[in-house]
Amino acid sequence: MSTGYCEDDTCETLPVLGFDAGEQWGADAGGSGTSSDMGRGSCTTYLCEDARPARGRPFLADPPAPDVADPVEHPLFASLPGETDPKLGTDTVPPASWSSSLSSRWRSLRDAITGAEPGASIDLAGGAGRSTSRRILDVELDHAGTVYVLHTHPRRSPIRRVEAYDSSGRLVGQVDREGDAGQGLRVPRAMALLDDSRLAVVQQYGDVAVFSRTEDGFVLDAGRPVNLPASDICGEQGRIYVTQRRSPRAIHELESGPRRQGRSFGSVYEHGSGLARNALSEGILACLEDPARVVFGFRAIPRLDAYEAGSGERIWTAGVTDYTQGVFVEQVRPRHGITSPVNYPRERLARLLPVSPEFLVAVYTRSHTEPEAGVETRTYLLHSATGQGAMISDTLSIIGAIRDDTYVTVGGATGAMIQFRYMRPGG
Repeated sequence: MSTGYCEDDTCETLPVLGFDAGEQWGADAGGSGTSSDMGRGSCTTYLCEDARPARGRPFLADPPAPDVADPVEHPLFASLPGETDPKLGTDTVPPASWSSSLSSRWRSLRDAITGAEPGASIDLAGGAGRSTSRRILDVELDHAGTVYVLHTHPRRSPIRRVEAYDSSGRLVGQVDREGDAGQGLRVPRAMALLDDSRLAVVQQYGDVAVFSRTEDGFVLDAGRPVNLPASDICGEQGRIYVTQRRSPRAIHELESGPRRQGRSFGSVYEHGSGLARNALSEGILACLEDPARVVFGFRAIPRLDAYEAGSGERIWTAGVTDYTQGVFVEQVRPRHGITSPVNYPRERLARLLPVSPEFLVAVYTRSHTEPEAGVETRTYLLHSATGQGAMISDTLSIIGAIRDDTYVTVGGATGAMIQFRYMRPGG
């Protein structure tokens, strides 16, 4: 598929979990891009400086100097983890430098995740032969085992809703375009469960809506404006963090007061023109508690950064060794744009999830040029204090959310299947 930049609801390619996660935009100035079969094969994405959003907001991308005519390959080596930074390998065993106690806890959690027993399934596609009827954008899981699913219809992208299902797969609540009690969503993009009764939803045009779940349904508590379009969100200890496109910082804390924004911190991709920086700075967040930390993972670069939530100081940077994606090529003539890798597997960071204060899971996907090759997943288990860890499986389905001894996977034969899985201590 070929897509390019615009902010028109009708042509936005959505951040489907585990596939072509994150937006891709229409190549024509009028927003006439198309999309189909997300996650199948490698994609060519043109992000062109003459594109303009349908709603009239200017595209924030400074072009390179006029005399720079040769194509530039991204990411530059300087943006990748350094030689001394921890690297996540594929050997499914903990690092040799760890203590026996830490290694034992890592192995126990690895075995619990990989040996989890299947539970109820929810098929949002409605059964076999209807694989394009729904796309899952985000999922959350609470302590009671209720799963919250943000999904959409691919042919009618403005129709998006959040639905809540109990552990038996029964629908127990929803917030959609009309909304419960008149409190509707406005093109939601991502969400975070702040506690078991409040849900924060990133909306496309610059705000975060916080809903409380009551006996009568979901009720809008408050809206928090965001200066730039936010693409992901997480929360810890009452704080809300978002990551935004076209921003010089990766992480932005939202103040609890109305119409106020808190601190910004964290590194983005800092090389090339504004167009290159915007394209390669896309990422996702994970919030950890005790102590409070925020982890930012680049979608299309094998790099994870952890920051101390209070000071914004970087704690660690980690990389991934099993990463085969080709380069993004930035060209000036005949038109300034970026072409994503075509003749290579396409790698994406799909999920970044806290498992406990001590560990988090990172899920990477790899789609191939040949559609029949399908999409591969690699699941890594990291030590949250150091960024060290290793792969635990290359066969698990994409873990969408994890809480206590339960997690849910997404995808399946229809692409819109959710399955509960229950972990046993030690596997």
